[in-house]
Amino acid sequence: MRVVIRFSLNKDRNSELRNILKPILEGHGILWTGRTTGTYEGDAPETAIRNALRQFWNAVAIFPGRARVDHFWMYADRKPPPAPEVL
Repeated sequence: MRVVIRFSLNKDRNSELRNILKPILEGHGILWTGRTTGTYEGDAPETAIRNALRQFWNAVAIFPGRARVDHFWMYADRKPPPAPEVL
């Protein structure tokens, strides 16, 4: 399943929370795009997306610092089948 996740963090000094969240998402095949700090994309099974989101929000909930998620946006759809090959 194709997935795009975008989020922003407030008061994230030295990117402490971002440095915790990035490997969680990337460990499930949802990779940082490099375009903006909080944009990640991937093609992952639904179970991987579900596990990534569970770990993401658990990490946010127990983070001891002052950083907080300002906004979170996610888009997911089934990857379209490849176009027929033209001979």
